[in-house]
Amino acid sequence: MPLRKAIAERLAAQTGFDWSAEEIAITAGSKEALLCAGLAVLERGDEVIIIRPWQPFVPALVHAAGAVPVFVDAQRPRYTPDGNSIRAAITSRTKAMIINSPTRPRSTT
Repeated sequence: MPLRKAIAERLAAQTGFDWSAEEIAITAGSKEALLCAGLAVLERGDEVIIIRPWQPFVPALVHAAGAVPVFVDAQRPRYTPDGNSIRAAITSRTKAMIINSPTRPRSTT
């Protein structure tokens, strides 16, 4: 709790918004953080837009939360997602979008 309180105070100073320790989650890494976030907000059948290229674990985290990954390709050479492609992927079931940036473009399929 002391660490969470210190982070909340620092965020408040940096952003000008009030934060409480209860609003702060601390995880061992990004994979755990994404899984916890997905389990907290996603429901079975929700869709999550994932910008490709992505890290191989990302779709597995979405599946673990019961949601469905929807892939949108980023454009080379800078791997920038196209706004029109993202808009086309959004449906009434879209709940979140994961942008892995900066990314190491290992997986593109």
